[in-house]
Amino acid sequence: MLLPNDDQHPVWLARVTEDGMLEYVAPYELQAYLNRWAGRMMDVAMWPHSTRRSQRQNRWWFGIFIPALANDLGWDRHDRMKLHYALVSLCFGTTFDERLGIDVPNVRSSGLNTREFSTLMEWGVRYAAETHHCYILMPDDLLAKQKDTTDET
Repeated sequence: MLLPNDDQHPVWLARVTEDGMLEYVAPYELQAYLNRWAGRMMDVAMWPHSTRRSQRQNRWWFGIFIPALANDLGWDRHDRMKLHYALVSLCFGTTFDERLGIDVPNVRSSGLNTREFSTLMEWGVRYAAETHHCYILMPDDLLAKQKDTTDET
C-alpha cells in the first residue's frame, strides 16, 4: 500500500516469499511509481512490518489531537469519532462500495502499524495547520515543551 508519507518517499508493503522474492500488496501502483524513476539508482530500505499502532500514538491521537481539532472546529464531544473517521478517509482515501452505495475508507485505523499511524499523525498535524489554522504539537514536541516549561520554573 502506498502511504502518504510524501510524494517522493512512499512506503510499500510487501511479503517475502519462500524463495526470497518480494510480493507487493499493490504491484500496479508500485510499477506506476517506479516508472517515474526509470534508469535511476535508488536507495531501498526494508524493515519488518509491524501489525499494531502503539499505545502512545493512540493516546496522543484520541486524547490530544482529535479533541483539540474538534474543539477548534466547534464539534461536539460526541462527534469526535466522526472527525476521526473523516480524517482517516481524507488521509488514506476512500473506495466506492457498490453494495452500500457510499464511499468507505481504504483503511481502518485499528489495522495501522506504528509507521502507518505515524503517517496519519504527521498528516493530521499538517492538515489541521494548513486547512484550519489549528496548530497542534506532535508528542515529542509536547514533551520538549513540557521539559522547557519545567526547566524555567
